[in-house]
Amino acid sequence: MRAGKSKKRRTASVVRRGLPGPAGPPGQTGQQGVKGETGARGLEGPRGQIGLTGPSGSSGALGPVGRTGNLEDIAKQVAYIDRSIESIYKELGAQIERMTKLQRDLDALRAIVRVSRSTLTTNRDTAQTRVSI
Repeated sequence: MRAGKSKKRRTASVVRRGLPGPAGPPGQTGQQGVKGETGARGLEGPRGQIGLTGPSGSSGALGPVGRTGNLEDIAKQVAYIDRSIESIYKELGAQIERMTKLQRDLDALRAIVRVSRSTLTTNRDTAQTRVSI
Protein backbone atom coordinates (compact mmCIF):
# COMPACT_ATOMS: atom_id res chain seq x y z
CA MET A 1 0.00 0.00 0.00
CA ARG A 2 1.39 3.37 -1.02
CA ALA A 3 1.73 6.14 1.42
CA GLY A 4 -0.18 9.23 0.46
CA LYS A 5 1.68 12.30 -0.67
CA SER A 6 1.84 15.07 1.80
CA LYS A 7 0.45 18.24 0.32
CA LYS A 8 1.69 21.65 1.27
CA ARG A 9 -1.01 23.97 2.35
CA ARG A 10 -0.88 27.29 0.70
CA THR A 11 -1.77 30.32 2.62
CA ALA A 12 -4.70 31.88 0.85
CA SER A 13 -4.19 35.44 -0.17
CA VAL A 14 -7.28 37.47 0.40
CA VAL A 15 -8.36 39.24 -2.76
CA ARG A 16 -10.96 41.91 -2.41
CA ARG A 17 -12.93 42.79 -5.47
CA GLY A 18 -15.18 45.71 -6.14
CA LEU A 19 -18.56 45.85 -7.78
CA PRO A 20 -18.71 44.67 -11.38
CA GLY A 21 -18.80 47.37 -14.03
CA PRO A 22 -21.41 47.94 -16.71
CA ALA A 23 -21.69 45.51 -19.63
CA GLY A 24 -19.61 46.25 -22.69
CA PRO A 25 -20.92 47.08 -26.14
CA PRO A 26 -22.38 44.20 -28.18
CA GLY A 27 -20.12 42.51 -30.69
CA GLN A 28 -20.53 42.54 -34.46
CA THR A 29 -23.33 40.41 -35.86
CA GLY A 30 -22.66 37.82 -38.49
CA GLN A 31 -23.50 38.23 -42.15
CA GLN A 32 -27.21 38.16 -42.86
CA GLY A 33 -28.65 37.75 -46.30
CA VAL A 34 -32.11 38.42 -47.61
CA LYS A 35 -34.55 35.65 -46.76
CA GLY A 36 -35.60 33.77 -49.88
CA GLU A 37 -39.11 32.77 -50.85
CA THR A 38 -40.63 29.50 -49.74
CA GLY A 39 -40.19 26.68 -52.22
CA ALA A 40 -43.03 25.16 -54.23
CA ARG A 41 -45.40 22.86 -52.42
CA GLY A 42 -46.94 19.84 -54.04
CA LEU A 43 -50.65 19.20 -54.32
CA GLU A 44 -52.45 17.18 -51.69
CA GLY A 45 -52.79 13.54 -52.69
CA PRO A 46 -56.09 11.75 -53.22
CA ARG A 47 -57.97 10.54 -50.16
CA GLY A 48 -58.46 6.85 -49.51
CA GLN A 49 -61.77 5.05 -49.69
CA ILE A 50 -64.17 5.18 -46.79
CA GLY A 51 -64.68 1.80 -45.15
CA LEU A 52 -67.98 0.00 -44.86
CA THR A 53 -70.23 0.92 -41.97
CA GLY A 54 -72.42 -1.40 -39.99
CA PRO A 55 -76.15 -1.13 -39.52
CA SER A 56 -77.25 2.06 -37.88
CA GLY A 57 -80.40 3.27 -36.21
CA SER A 58 -82.54 1.00 -34.08
CA SER A 59 -80.68 -2.10 -35.29
CA GLY A 60 -77.30 -0.64 -34.18
CA ALA A 61 -74.81 -2.13 -31.75
CA LEU A 62 -76.10 -3.59 -28.52
CA GLY A 63 -74.55 -2.58 -25.27
CA PRO A 64 -73.72 0.70 -23.63
CA VAL A 65 -72.72 2.20 -26.97
CA GLY A 66 -76.01 1.40 -28.69
CA ARG A 67 -78.81 3.85 -29.01
CA THR A 68 -81.55 3.80 -26.46
CA GLY A 69 -84.70 4.28 -28.47
CA ASN A 70 -87.16 2.68 -26.09
CA LEU A 71 -87.47 0.68 -22.91
CA GLU A 72 -86.85 -2.67 -24.65
CA ASP A 73 -83.44 -1.48 -25.87
CA ILE A 74 -82.53 -0.33 -22.37
CA ALA A 75 -83.54 -3.74 -21.00
CA LYS A 76 -81.32 -5.45 -23.61
CA GLN A 77 -78.40 -3.25 -22.66
CA VAL A 78 -78.84 -3.93 -18.95
CA ALA A 79 -79.01 -7.69 -19.64
CA TYR A 80 -75.82 -7.44 -21.73
CA ILE A 81 -73.99 -5.58 -18.96
CA ASP A 82 -75.26 -8.07 -16.38
CA ARG A 83 -73.90 -11.01 -18.41
CA SER A 84 -70.55 -9.24 -18.76
CA ILE A 85 -70.29 -8.62 -15.01
CA GLU A 86 -71.30 -12.22 -14.27
CA SER A 87 -68.57 -13.47 -16.62
CA ILE A 88 -65.99 -11.29 -14.88
CA TYR A 89 -67.01 -12.60 -11.45
CA LYS A 90 -66.78 -16.22 -12.64
CA GLU A 91 -63.28 -15.59 -13.98
CA LEU A 92 -62.23 -13.94 -10.72
CA GLY A 93 -63.60 -16.91 -8.77
CA ALA A 94 -61.55 -19.32 -10.88
CA GLN A 95 -58.40 -17.24 -10.35
CA ILE A 96 -58.95 -17.11 -6.57
CA GLU A 97 -59.39 -20.89 -6.46
CA ARG A 98 -56.12 -21.36 -8.37
CA MET A 99 -54.29 -18.99 -6.02
CA THR A 100 -55.68 -20.83 -2.98
CA LYS A 101 -54.53 -24.20 -4.37
CA LEU A 102 -51.08 -22.80 -5.13
CA GLN A 103 -50.83 -21.39 -1.61
CA ARG A 104 -51.71 -24.80 -0.13
CA ASP A 105 -49.08 -26.48 -2.33
CA LEU A 106 -46.49 -23.92 -1.29
CA ASP A 107 -47.28 -24.46 2.39
CA ALA A 108 -46.90 -28.23 1.93
CA LEU A 109 -43.52 -27.76 0.24
CA ARG A 110 -42.35 -25.50 3.06
CA ALA A 111 -43.32 -28.15 5.60
CA ILE A 112 -41.40 -30.82 3.65
CA VAL A 113 -38.31 -28.59 3.51
CA ARG A 114 -38.49 -27.90 7.26
CA VAL A 115 -38.74 -31.64 8.05
CA SER A 116 -35.87 -32.54 5.73
CA ARG A 117 -33.72 -29.70 7.09
CA SER A 118 -34.28 -30.81 10.68
CA THR A 119 -33.54 -34.42 9.68
CA LEU A 120 -30.27 -33.35 8.05
CA THR A 121 -29.29 -31.37 11.14
CA THR A 122 -30.05 -34.32 13.40
CA ASN A 123 -28.08 -36.72 11.17
CA ARG A 124 -25.12 -34.32 11.05
CA ASP A 125 -25.09 -33.95 14.85
CA THR A 126 -25.24 -37.74 15.25
CA ALA A 127 -22.35 -38.20 12.80
CA GLN A 128 -20.24 -35.64 14.65
CA THR A 129 -20.80 -37.36 18.01
CA ARG A 130 -19.82 -40.72 16.50
CA VAL A 131 -16.57 -39.26 15.13
CA SER A 132 -15.69 -37.58 18.42
CA ILE A 133 -16.22 -40.78 20.42
